[in-house]
Amino acid sequence: MPQAAAPSAVPHESNPADAFEQAKRSLAQGQLDQALSEAKLGLARAPRSVLGLNLLGVIYNQQGKYEEAAMQFQQALAIAPNSVETLVNLANSLAAQNKPELAELTLKKALRVQPGNKTADYNLAAVLLGHNKAKEALTYLLRIPSPDQTTRLMVVRAYLDAGMPATGMAAAEKLSKDFAKDTRVHFSLGVLLASHRKYRESAYEFEKADALQPGDFDILHDLGEAYLLSGQLPKAQESLNQALRSNPDSADTLYLLAQTSAGMHKEVDALELLVRARKVAPNNTNILFLMAQLSMKQSFFEDAIEVPGRAEPRAVHGPARALDTRAGARHSGSGGADARVKVVMPNGRAEHGIPEVVVDSSGHADGMKVERVFVVGLIMPPGVVTTLQEHPPGTLHATGLSAWAARP
Repeated sequence: MPQAAAPSAVPHESNPADAFEQAKRSLAQGQLDQALSEAKLGLARAPRSVLGLNLLGVIYNQQGKYEEAAMQFQQALAIAPNSVETLVNLANSLAAQNKPELAELTLKKALRVQPGNKTADYNLAAVLLGHNKAKEALTYLLRIPSPDQTTRLMVVRAYLDAGMPATGMAAAEKLSKDFAKDTRVHFSLGVLLASHRKYRESAYEFEKADALQPGDFDILHDLGEAYLLSGQLPKAQESLNQALRSNPDSADTLYLLAQTSAGMHKEVDALELLVRARKVAPNNTNILFLMAQLSMKQSFFEDAIEVPGRAEPRAVHGPARALDTRAGARHSGSGGADARVKVVMPNGRAEHGIPEVVVDSSGHADGMKVERVFVVGLIMPPGVVTTLQEHPPGTLHATGLSAWAARP
């Protein structure tokens, strides 16, 4: 979240001003250790400086020392209880410590002191969005005057999260048109729309980004994935092949291209791609499961892959230049854990389970003896943990021994 600017120093604290100014410069340059030393030097001369305490807290936040940061902000509030900047900074530390309720209360207090504070409105909306309170978040977002691209992107997300797709898509279209030459805006919109399963619209934004910045690997990869998930397989194949020319060793891109080939009934080509991907990421069970599935489909039973005992999760893909909505707009893979599994009991009766079924080594699930568990067409023996959720659409994510399974 954006940090509030530190409050202005008062005249009688002018002696340590040079140290604080130097600390600000070091912080801006990313020299955190230097900034920390300079801020402490200033505070040694003026221990009740609200400016210095805020500055030290911001540095601790940047270092990931959120509890230490919160202590500095609380000391500053003991001196100046109505400092909006300090309240905003304290809320950032609380949110980073996974204390959203306290962060929300702190930001609302800041807005009572100074209604319409842009940073407080934005950060409060981010906290609310992160905890499924999209409609309430809109209240704060829509009152921010002259919103920038990042704020407008968050507005789009809030509309979509709030179940207002028409309004959200209208806001997305206007944002896209207003910044027609901004690659970051188009890329970020593509990411956001894909996370809400609007794959064709997502692909359209990635196409615009690609036109502005041709040959970029991340754009081509995500464009290919959007084409794949929207069923445009020939286009997906073309984009993913272009991405591979930029980065031939991308296991994720090889996997997506294998999925595309399998969808085009080119199983042998898909298997060749998966063999390449496995060399790059031998423990990626997403790759292993698809290899096993395609091998069985081709009757290559001897090629079926044994699932390793420890699965490595798929790395989150994406370029750092995507606009940050401060609430996680990048591929979250949410959209509802609606994947289902089928448990077959020894008497032959099928139980359709919710997305959490654990079969222990003795073949029991929730205390009931089972024979086998079916997940997306794969038969899994007792001993396989199958805690499933959908992530992203088109795949099933499982933790435990069976980490990834591709849908047939």
